[in-house]
Amino acid sequence: MLCLFRKVFSLGCARRRPSKTYRVTLKKQAPEERFGIVITYNKRGEGLLIKEVGQESAVLQWMREHPDRPIRLGCAILAINGEDQIEPMLKQLEMSCQLDLLITAELTASQQQMLHGSLQKTVPSFVVQSLSRVAADENAERDVCAICCEELEPGSPGSWPMQLPCGHLFHAPCVKTWLVTRSRRCPMCNQAVELKVQSASPPREVLSEASLSFH
Repeated sequence: MLCLFRKVFSLGCARRRPSKTYRVTLKKQAPEERFGIVITYNKRGEGLLIKEVGQESAVLQWMREHPDRPIRLGCAILAINGEDQIEPMLKQLEMSCQLDLLITAELTASQQQMLHGSLQKTVPSFVVQSLSRVAADENAERDVCAICCEELEPGSPGSWPMQLPCGHLFHAPCVKTWLVTRSRRCPMCNQAVELKVQSASPPREVLSEASLSFH
């Protein structure tokens, strides 16, 4: 009888262990605000894997108020606003001003492999920010951004084109999206973008071992 009691007690304790699946709510303060979550996924329906977390206000506010339910690299989003299929979840990410997320910190081996592969193929956005900006020559013939096919126009330093190590210029938003979500190679010459950052360091949420950016 004593052995049976110990076995039942042990099972009961196991059931009460804290779950690694939890809910998160993010709210935009304004429609133009960003959520700051960068994700990767595949069509097999393994959820949306978080590959980077920015410093946007919605994320920071949640992390301050709920440190026990973090939003960080290496987690998977299983559902958004009640939707658990890939396409509806992506639509919610793009269209909604409030996200009710179901998140898990436990990834399967397949999910871990997918996340690692995505991180190897792209460049973290905090690293992209270190790219130099070059003023477009007002007197020379205008160059064209090969990503959006629109002219690179002169303007204030904040709107200057970004230059890859190979020398090619692109609109800053265009090349950031390209490097973070699609490829670490230049879209013009296919040269790999190997960035060595001296002063920049990753946010605490970005893990060293470790594809879309939504507004």
